[in-house]
Amino acid sequence: MKLNSDYKQWLTDLKSRIRQSQIKAAVKVNCKQFYLFYTQGDSIRQQLVGEIENHPIFQIPWGHHIQIFSKSKSVKEAFFYVQKKHQKQLEQRHAGIEELEEELRKIT
Repeated sequence: MKLNSDYKQWLTDLKSRIRQSQIKAAVKVNCKQFYLFYTQGDSIRQQLVGEIENHPIFQIPWGHHIQIFSKSKSVKEAFFYVQKKHQKQLEQRHAGIEELEEELRKIT
């Protein structure tokens, strides 16, 4: 009878150690998975913020938005004019850079 009792205790201890090991492994995996999801989520957020910040609608002054939207008949039309305004600003910047480059060439 003693042998049977010792075996049951040993088996119970073995199961307990296996279960504890499984829990520790699961916690470690969950931590690594959480870190992966967190970093990937942050990367996605940064990408979206970068795309949003570079969108033409955020590249012109707010006052221009008010004028464009108040004079437009639809959101589609307003967005068209916002894009045109942004395009014009880019062209003006490009022309300004070309002008500065030309002046620099004259100096050197």
